[in-house]
Amino acid sequence: MRRTSLILFTLVCVIFGCAYYNTFYNARKAFKEGERIRLNQQTPDGALPPLALASYELAVENAGLVLRDHPGSSYVDDALVLIGDVRAIQGQHLQAIKRYEQVLRLFPDGEFTGHCVFSLGYSLLNAGDSTRADEQLDRFVREFPGSDRFPDALMLRGKIALGGGRYGEAVARFQEVLETRPGDEREAEARYYIARARLGAHRFAEAREHLTQAIEHARTRKLKFQAAFMFGESLRREGDLPAALGVYESLLDQRAFSEYHPEVMLASAACLAEMDLNESAVSTYESLITRFESDRNHAEEVSRSMFELGELYRIAGDLDLTEKWYDEARRKSPRSFWVGDESDRKHRAIRELRRLDGNLGNLLAAMEALETTGDPESTTSSNYEKLTADAVGLRYQVAELYLFQLEMADSALSQYRAIEDVSNDPSMAAKAAFARGWILDEMLNDTDNARSVFDSIAVRYPGTAHAMEAAILRSKPIAGELPPDRLFAEAERLLFEADRPDSARGLYERVLERYPDGEYAPRALFALGWLAETHFDDPDTALDRYREIVERHPRSEQASSVRDKIRLMEELRAAADPDPSTDPDPDPDPDPDPDK
Repeated sequence: MRRTSLILFTLVCVIFGCAYYNTFYNARKAFKEGERIRLNQQTPDGALPPLALASYELAVENAGLVLRDHPGSSYVDDALVLIGDVRAIQGQHLQAIKRYEQVLRLFPDGEFTGHCVFSLGYSLLNAGDSTRADEQLDRFVREFPGSDRFPDALMLRGKIALGGGRYGEAVARFQEVLETRPGDEREAEARYYIARARLGAHRFAEAREHLTQAIEHARTRKLKFQAAFMFGESLRREGDLPAALGVYESLLDQRAFSEYHPEVMLASAACLAEMDLNESAVSTYESLITRFESDRNHAEEVSRSMFELGELYRIAGDLDLTEKWYDEARRKSPRSFWVGDESDRKHRAIRELRRLDGNLGNLLAAMEALETTGDPESTTSSNYEKLTADAVGLRYQVAELYLFQLEMADSALSQYRAIEDVSNDPSMAAKAAFARGWILDEMLNDTDNARSVFDSIAVRYPGTAHAMEAAILRSKPIAGELPPDRLFAEAERLLFEADRPDSARGLYERVLERYPDGEYAPRALFALGWLAETHFDDPDTALDRYREIVERHPRSEQASSVRDKIRLMEELRAAADPDPSTDPDPDPDPDPDPDK
């Protein structure tokens, strides 16, 4: 009887043990089948094959049964890892992160610790959390230096640094791959990314050295193309446009890179446009569109070509063709691709421009009709003045559309010049003149003409706000009286927008000189104290300014806010400079006799 019971107990253990083992075995088998299908039946768009998806879901289902029915089994960590791996492959990175974190929490020293630390970093990176991803990958590099994935972790850390613009750090990570794994299959890729970092730092010659080696040792056609393409990009960014164009054309001659030809053609056309060979650029864009418009795999490149054609015609001032190509680009652009939104924005801007142009044309026609009535008083009537003011307002809207939405600086200049010619309001004319000076200086890099415009504003429109602003820009005396709110606002702009604390200090002091008892005086005093304390390292002057607020403007908001500050600064000053009368040894012997 005892022997029979023992046999039954053993059979029960075997049966139940086999149950959860078989369940996990089926999960692992389904996972391997999904991997086989994924690797052997790759789809053109990179999506997972349906049969692979079905196998993965079967694997997750069986792994889930292990967790549900056998939570105390030795296969719990295996099941959690398998589910995490499936979700990572499917791009469901948040679910993958959850599973990897669960394994690390429940089995901190288990056999899957290294795998989960690396996979957690990878999934965090794909989920957009590069900071936490870098932390996990750094842990992996420190704790698992002998792992086959060690170079992959360094590569990912390098890419994170590169994406964050930390070029020196990125180079160090990729260089570590070369030093710790000489001859590794990732060598060419590491050199490619070192070159990308060098390009970001504008070290073009060094970039090309690494790109040359990456091209020579690349193990895939894609990497060879990327390196060759970036070689051309390095030449273009350095300004050697003919050499860059030669690289692009050589890539277009190679059939091995035919699937990448649309990207190369885009770069080639952009290079031609930079060389002012606009006809050739247009021809290249149109050729790309003709060859690849029906290929869904190249919808991004085709829509971008359409957008760039719109840009070329916009620069040329042909709004009809500009509008046509923006419209084509927004219709062709894939969802979530930037071309669609940008084309739509500019297409709407052109439509708004046409509407404003129509309204402006009607106003100008009405003004012309008044001028031709023969009545000498008609052009000075209130009706004519109102039409003029309305026309000026419309021209401002047109100019700003040209300038800020369509980036057509020359067209904006012509509108601002017209405003100066017709406006009866000196402040509006001065504003238009200042806008012309800004465009010449900031957008067209025509410094000499910009200076001339700024200098003329003070002469033609004295006493206006923009005459003062132009004088500040040109470091010249400010003529005329300006209201305190305008003076104070200009000081704030110089401090917080233009980052010119010296000029701002001068205007705050002018507020005090001209309006010592006005509502802006305590605000100017506070600003002067803050500047002395934070920008000029002058705490004594800062304290004097704060005290002046309390003494001269005790009921102001600024007085309430600085009383505690004054008390603290006085305490700090006392601690740093104690009263000499309390010094226990106020006049020590400077050279005591060592023998006494």
